[in-house]
Amino acid sequence: MIKLKITILLLCLFLPELFLAQSNFETITKVLGTNYEQERKLIITVKKNGNELYKISKKLPSYFSKPEPIVFKNGYSVLIHSLEGKAEFFNNKGIHITTINFLFNKLYNEHKLLYDCKSNSIAMLISENNKNKILLFDSSGNKKDSLQAEDGIAAGIVLSDDSKTLAVSTFNWRGNKIISESVFTDLIKRSALTFPLLFNKGMFDESNKLFTGFTNKNIFNVNLSLKKIFFTKKEEKNKIISDVFYNKNIFFIETDLPLLSNGKWKYNSANIIKIDTKGIPETVQKISTPFYKIIFEKDKNKLLRKTAGSGYLLKIIK
Repeated sequence: MIKLKITILLLCLFLPELFLAQSNFETITKVLGTNYEQERKLIITVKKNGNELYKISKKLPSYFSKPEPIVFKNGYSVLIHSLEGKAEFFNNKGIHITTINFLFNKLYNEHKLLYDCKSNSIAMLISENNKNKILLFDSSGNKKDSLQAEDGIAAGIVLSDDSKTLAVSTFNWRGNKIISESVFTDLIKRSALTFPLLFNKGMFDESNKLFTGFTNKNIFNVNLSLKKIFFTKKEEKNKIISDVFYNKNIFFIETDLPLLSNGKWKYNSANIIKIDTKGIPETVQKISTPFYKIIFEKDKNKLLRKTAGSGYLLKIIK
């Protein structure tokens, strides 16, 4: 039986940012200095199993946004500066290895840097004025591969756990209609499958042959072996999808539209919906307690459930 634990969290913006990385790693980010127009100090603490592994301490240039740290399976890490088009790689002792600049032609062009990391590889989708390319790197910042991507507005990128399949999603406007495209590339055979679907986030199953993708308004599953769409679902106008978990069955959290309350987005209700292996949806729990954020919490690729009684374990932080 699949177990489920749902964690409802309030965003505490005044606390250091905690980011759960791969495996048993986590990172804590601190920025010393509040003036965005001046140079500040950035401190990244990388922990493994709760113990400090190393610290990265460096200068954060003026006008630079706070980077997102990612820890690879081998303990190496990379700092992603999405707005600035920059990636800094460090070894498992926190020593800088290399910096890669994805030079945008013009600073004020419309550009975007999306990425996904699995094991000791990272895939990056670099988009400028809707012209896209894909680069893959190892944990030391060495380029492993490169691909041309379809032109369009970059939406999402997901790398399979074995780093052999890459999913990329883009879309274009045609009049008032959105034309979506998700391309699944076998990086070994250099073959690709294309579906008229859109995702911002997604995940492969353990076999890396099934893929579930979603935005906040739609969810789908495709079978890459059979080259077919298993199911798709679009949300009603007053509903959105906030989180998805996939392991044989698909679970997703469907919430009402949030309302602004004291400067924070507040939700009043949510449904936990299960999609079984036949593609049949079932609402398995209704939540009526107001919250600011709701996510699945998993343990060893399983969802946790209440130890006593019926329903799912909820943790509310106020």
